Amino acid sequence: MKKKKSKIAIITECPYVGVFKAIDNLGCILNDIGFEIIFVLPQIPRNRYGQKQKDQEKKLLKYGSIKYLPLRRKYRYLIFDFIKYLSFLKRERFNIVISFTEYAGKLSRLCYLMNRSSRYYHSHQCVDVYRKKGFEFYIELFIEKSLKNLTDYYIACGPSEVSILIERINVRPEKILFLPNFNELSILKNTKKEYDYVYVGRMVDIKGISKVLQIFKELGLSSQLVCIGEGPQLEHFKKIYDETKFLGYLPYDDVLKTVTKSKFIVSYSEIEGLPYSVLEAMSLGVVPIVSRVPGHSDLVLEGVNGFTFCDNVDFREVLFKSSILDSCSYSKISNSSKVMLTRLARYSKLETKKHFNQYV
Repeated sequence: MKKKKSKIAIITECPYVGVFKAIDNLGCILNDIGFEIIFVLPQIPRNRYGQKQKDQEKKLLKYGSIKYLPLRRKYRYLIFDFIKYLSFLKRERFNIVISFTEYAGKLSRLCYLMNRSSRYYHSHQCVDVYRKKGFEFYIELFIEKSLKNLTDYYIACGPSEVSILIERINVRPEKILFLPNFNELSILKNTKKEYDYVYVGRMVDIKGISKVLQIFKELGLSSQLVCIGEGPQLEHFKKIYDETKFLGYLPYDDVLKTVTKSKFIVSYSEIEGLPYSVLEAMSLGVVPIVSRVPGHSDLVLEGVNGFTFCDNVDFREVLFKSSILDSCSYSKISNSSKVMLTRLARYSKLETKKHFNQYV
């Protein structure tokens, strides 16, 4: 008789692009191991970061099935969502539950307290807590500390998240599983570089796009920048920065093709977990120019596999340095990026398989 597969749930209530990347990569590896995977997603598709949930779901169906759970991500609905989620877990009887994003994590940890799964993992997405401001931040931090023991393991996608879990939330190191959740991309060889600089992300202030556009204009480089992504400020930017090429939303494959045709990828984000647009660009040999914040600093070593900056003055200097970079130096930095990301992807895959094989 064939042994029954372990049943595993991967759940999120807010499937923005970084989470979709993470659960897609994790689903691929867990499917190879032999789990029966159910992706639990919100009933109403969200549209964030220029990504359409329905488009992303087609990728997930390669590794498992999809069930919908209408979690509303508002604390006033917490009790109703908790009852609904508890009933769902009781009905499905998962062996392992893995949650992504903060609200699903809170509900999952409360359900785990009531023994609704054999094993529970939480991908903390702890940068979400640090996006909060003032009183809201301290409330979130208090809740996270209160729930810290209600999981078998935290999944951390980067060294900065490991540090936050240990230093700010007081999680014991042995309860943290470091899994970058990044797979290798197929490299598009001999691609002609049509663009000097590319930006990929939401058109919102927290991503620093306003500073990027302003400084490129001041330096007379607007025509050398191409921007991919949607957001509330997109139409406004198109009117002010008419020399910059705004492509808006693009399907994932077209994003990769455009990025591969670029020399540098630019990010001025204020806070990052594991920045997938930068990761994927580096794996394609595109050199990163990024703000010196946790997440970016985990990936980019100044002058070795990219460039970093800490403020507007720094940013201007780095842009000037990149504009006069000779082809030999560029190739060296580009190759360093690809080598690092290849090693990261292989490490992630090996460690994920090594850990989860014990449950098959």
